[in-house]
Parts: sequence; structure tokens; C-alpha cells
Amino acid sequence: MNGILARVAEEVRDGDRPWMPIEVVVFDMDGVIRHWTAQAIGAFQDAHDLPPDAVGSIAFSEPLYGDAMCGRLTAEEWAAEIGRRLAEAHDGVDADAGRQMWLETEWRIDDEVVSIVSALRDAGQRVAVFSNATTKLEVDMGTMGIHELFHDICNSSTIGLMKPDVASFTHVADTDLGVAPERLLFIDDRHENVVGALDAGWHAVQMRSAAGIAAVLRRLQVPGAPDPT
Repeated sequence: MNGILARVAEEVRDGDRPWMPIEVVVFDMDGVIRHWTAQAIGAFQDAHDLPPDAVGSIAFSEPLYGDAMCGRLTAEEWAAEIGRRLAEAHDGVDADAGRQMWLETEWRIDDEVVSIVSALRDAGQRVAVFSNATTKLEVDMGTMGIHELFHDICNSSTIGLMKPDVASFTHVADTDLGVAPERLLFIDDRHENVVGALDAGWHAVQMRSAAGIAAVLRRLQVPGAPDPT
């Protein structure tokens, strides 16, 4: 792994270079702010007597997944292709029903993390999202009621690059945010994405909880970091 991740609540960059004042705190969306539920997928698979990985093995197969995340397919086209492949692979599955199932997959919002983002913004701290996401990200964020909470929304399907590619982080820093990488703090739930950010010169931490995020923000004295509870 590039760099040393030391324990601060969970994991935080330490060691080979000093922390600079953080200009932008950049949050991942899925796995940090938004958590997908599997109810619609599970119900669909059960109704059609499909194996537990029937939908996921198609939806996240390459190059289909990468095409959706990098904007070569729209969210609707991705869903339609998932439905088509499900119908092709399994007798009795209707392609349109598979498409609709994927579009209706639900999520829940981590209200504690959203509260942290809100506190940072209220304190004057610039906050952003960088997500591997489809063309529906901005619409989904509007549905969640959090679109206006972020100063910047960086979507892999818009820039045509996805995490953990170092080029995606370089593009976001230079083009979308216009901020030197050493003044960016990235929070993601996936190890490989944290490593990609570190390789691009960002500060980055792997976090799965609001408490862990808050602890790191306090340590770095980021404006608006929540007080310990």
C-alpha cells in the first residue's frame, strides 16, 4: 500500500509528508453517504427462483459496469441491458421487468454523515462529492434532498473516468475543484479508492462510520468538525 495508514478512530494518513490545511473535504457517495438496499433485487430473484448473485453478476460485470460508471451508457441504458441479459440468461424472466427492478432499487441515507457535511458547510468549509455513479447521480441527490449541500459534485459518468484510477483524482483536483491535491481530504469506504487518491497526492482516509469521520476531522482541525459526543 502506498503510504502509511495509522489508527485514528479507524484509518488516517500519517508519516511521509505533513498534513496541509484542508481546503476541500471530498466525500464518496455510495458506502459513505448513501447505502443501497437489496430488497428489490432479493424479491426479484426470489420471485424468479434465481441464484443470489444472478443480478449482481450481470450488473457489475465488466465492461458493462465501467461503461455505466464512465458515462458510455446512461443509467436507463444500463438498466435496460441488465434486464436484457437477465432475460437471456434465465427462462421466465421478462427483460422489461428486470430493467424496472434495477431502476427501482432503493437506498437509505446516513443522516449522521449528512449532519457532518452540513456542519462543515455551515462553518464555511468547502465540501464536495466524488462518486463512481451513473448519469442519475444529480437527480438522485435532489431526491435525497442533499444536492444543494455540496459546493461541488464530481461524477465519474460526467468526467469519463472512475475511481480508483489515479487519472480520475488528478482530473477532479485540477479541473473540477481547481485545488492542489495536498489540500484535499478524501473520505471513501473502499481501500482501493483511498490508495488511488493517495497515489494522486491527496490526503485520504477509509471510513465507514460517522464517528470515525468526525474523529479525523477533529484531528485535522477542519472547521465545523463535530465535537465528541
